[in-house]
Amino acid sequence: QRAEAAGVDFLVVVTPYYLRPSPQELVEHYIEVCRSVHVPVLAYNIPERTGVDLTPGVVARIAAACENFAGLKDSSGQLDRLPELTAIGAEQPFAVFMGRDHMILPALEAGCAGAVTACANVAPRLFVELYRAFRAGDRATAARLQELVNPLRQAFALHTFPSVIKEALRMIGLPAGPCRKPVSPMPEQAREQLRAVLRSLGEEGYLPQPAAAGKA
Repeated sequence: QRAEAAGVDFLVVVTPYYLRPSPQELVEHYIEVCRSVHVPVLAYNIPERTGVDLTPGVVARIAAACENFAGLKDSSGQLDRLPELTAIGAEQPFAVFMGRDHMILPALEAGCAGAVTACANVAPRLFVELYRAFRAGDRATAARLQELVNPLRQAFALHTFPSVIKEALRMIGLPAGPCRKPVSPMPEQAREQLRAVLRSLGEEGYLPQPAAAGKA
């Protein structure tokens, strides 16, 4: 409610974490959130981080009860769920967004409206062009751009998230400051691997200006 009063356009509400609510408790939780505000609400499902999973059945029950339950950011990584999730939009305005950057193209092909992407902080035009190529029916270009995305997303494994994104932004001349503890700076060997990924993106012309592809 404070966020709504401050003028936000949408709320993105992650599942409760540490606790393990039952499906019924999750339904009740999101219904209460939706009914306490007037702005559209999207749920954020990232069971790898929270230990709590929003199944398609739970999402459908919330959507049926709340007109302002507008969508879902799904980072479960389970592509086979997407047809059931996107089908909710056949009954009411409801959009599903992919939360895993290396799965954007198959998610769009499965009916997702778009993606919420961390990597786009580093190479925004790459993601815009991927989306536009898909919408234009140019599958070959979209697939090529998805292949360019993948090494940057895979670089997340080099160190604790979000240190890789922070370091990549620093390398290309858009410093966003260090991560708060307990996340530490990337080790030098990991930075070298990240530099190679950025160099490839720079050679393809997908780093923002002033791009530090050469410096990276």
